Amino acid sequence: MTTSNSAHPVTVLIPARNAEATLAQTLESLKTQTFRRFEVLVVNDGSSDRTAQVVTAFQRKMRRLQMIDGPAKGISAALNKGLQQISSPFVARLDADDLADPTRLGKQLAALEGNPSWVLCGSDVSRIDEAGAPLGGMTSPTTPEAIAHRLWEKNCLYHPSIMFRREAVMRVGGYRSLYDGAEDYDLYLRLREIGELASLPEMLTAYRIHSGQVTQDPNRKYRQIADAVLLNALRKRAGIAEFSELPKELGLFLASEVMAALSRPETQLSPRVARHMLARCKKAGAEIGLAKQSLVRSALSHRNFQETLKALAL
Repeated sequence: MTTSNSAHPVTVLIPARNAEATLAQTLESLKTQTFRRFEVLVVNDGSSDRTAQVVTAFQRKMRRLQMIDGPAKGISAALNKGLQQISSPFVARLDADDLADPTRLGKQLAALEGNPSWVLCGSDVSRIDEAGAPLGGMTSPTTPEAIAHRLWEKNCLYHPSIMFRREAVMRVGGYRSLYDGAEDYDLYLRLREIGELASLPEMLTAYRIHSGQVTQDPNRKYRQIADAVLLNALRKRAGIAEFSELPKELGLFLASEVMAALSRPETQLSPRVARHMLARCKKAGAEIGLAKQSLVRSALSHRNFQETLKALAL
């Protein structure tokens, strides 16, 4: 693995599509970093606004700022294009509408260098609205053990807050476009196979909440993509071939996969997690009758009578 003795051990990777309204604020937050030995790479991914001009203007005052054109095929493709261009051993993710605390890069780099078994380090995040007003914070588990446990239930890390070892991410195959919308969750589950993931209990990134985000989609399809990510990881854990594609209508497909996972005790899909998955399948219009029966049997076998009642109520 490359060490951090290079001139710029960290590169901040920012995918940007039509980000002219917020990108300048994001780049400004990087100018104030207390740690100075870093570069910034913006992947301009098919923007039709003035995103490129914003970057060009900042390049006059940020010599370490570079921009490349992305393939305009989704966030995973844009991030992979950036990773191919980066030579720094550590990569910090940041979205084009979020802000980095002045101490973020220095603290995460120190944590990763001080813990060689860590392949990724996240942090808590503060939330801001479209105008930058504070909306409170969001926390993550902090220890590798707690994160490893929680990832078998849900995504518990905030993508724009992470710093990772580039070599580790490349070793597991980078990002996968199949899971765009939950591409970070898919990456975390693969990274935990080769190292430890941790998070700092400090709000080192300001995460902007706005209507254009994937997570603000009223249909919440990203949640079903995240369900597919977890079910795929459970298949892999059981020695079963991973998904090669996902159908456009996910509900029925996921319901059948939940039923299959519940039939494999070694996959350890908890009744609570399975219930939430099936509730989303039902909301999407899928028939869940057979999967519901499997869930009831699983809850009873765990002697989890509260979950049994909740499953019956689905």
